Amino acid sequence: MVPTDYQLDAVAARLVERLEGSRRSWSDAVLDGEVRRVAEEHVAHVIGDLGSVLPDALAHGAFLRREIFATVVPRYVELARRFNATERANYGFGRWAEPIGRLAVGASGLVFLWLVVLRFLWNPEVWPLIPLVLSMPAWPDLAGLLFRRRATAQLQTLIDDLGKVQAQASVYAPGAASAVDSPEEVERARRALAASRRSEL
Repeated sequence: MVPTDYQLDAVAARLVERLEGSRRSWSDAVLDGEVRRVAEEHVAHVIGDLGSVLPDALAHGAFLRREIFATVVPRYVELARRFNATERANYGFGRWAEPIGRLAVGASGLVFLWLVVLRFLWNPEVWPLIPLVLSMPAWPDLAGLLFRRRATAQLQTLIDDLGKVQAQASVYAPGAASAVDSPEEVERARRALAASRRSEL
């Protein structure tokens, strides 16, 4: 059987983690090439290790290479472009997320509270405006937090899909039932990966 660490979803999870560590340093012009370069290095290393742990290393190595470059690389490149664009735009806040922009927003909020809200402080309906206005400089941070949660979920969806591909391979590929772990073990691996992703938040 293929050890869990060498199954498609586990191999892809380690690759994605490695790519995420470098993604922000790559421009759109070189992103695709750099992702493919790192993926090639990663797959070559995994296939190199397979011979010592798996008798049928050649077949599983070909399976890994095909799925990594046909599925993981294109989908990750698409996600990475969106992630980079969103982060470079400061999650939609642009220059307002910069330190000077935050100071300007905070100062404007204080002026608004002084000129408008305090005049109607006797009215409870304006009270919710006070924490709302005071928290405005922190809105980019909140947007970044929500973005990272969505990005993590999208990456986890990619890994989960690959877990399904690995499980299906054990059903449809000739002789694969004896070559890969059971669907229950694949499910445990996916849950472990999901838990590790959540722990990073």
